[in-house]
Amino acid sequence: MERKAFLQSLIGIAGLTAFSKVEFSTYEKVYLLQCFIRGFQYYEGPEIIEEINKIGQVELVREPENPYDSNAIAIYFEGKKLGFIPREENTILSTLMDAELLSFHIEITHIEPEAMDWEKVFVAVYALKEIKNQQDLQKISPFTTLETSEYYSVLTKNNEIIRINRSDYEQHEDELIAEYGEIDDDF
Repeated sequence: MERKAFLQSLIGIAGLTAFSKVEFSTYEKVYLLQCFIRGFQYYEGPEIIEEINKIGQVELVREPENPYDSNAIAIYFEGKKLGFIPREENTILSTLMDAELLSFHIEITHIEPEAMDWEKVFVAVYALKEIKNQQDLQKISPFTTLETSEYYSVLTKNNEIIRINRSDYEQHEDELIAEYGEIDDDF
């Protein structure tokens, strides 16, 4: 065997040996919150709404120097800013991010291109928990399921926006019209 071929095979074996020592960790998502993206209409979201999908890379980016909110957490899709976690939801999350206590994961859960700008994209935020054994998984399993009630935002004859659960709307449409007048659910 030539010296060059011998050295290449030796490097290859050493590389495989080093790779086999790498340990892989398993993580489970623990549900923290769900929300619409605040400020969606002011950033790149409306321009790329057709490109946004549930499998693209979504990330949370802390903006402690944000002039409007020192707890600001921006949401990006494929490197394009979509908006923010709402202010009323970001205080604890920003503290955890700043302290680097947890790793976070964000997913797009619902896209409604025809909705009002502030209701077009719905996201879920999760903390990532390393799973070392079956007991870890059993402990967090009640917190890993995401259940979302679906609702309509509707405009009443008095130009008020109200939110109505979809199933309630369908079951009680006549009563709602009697109380609020004609309801525009396509505004």
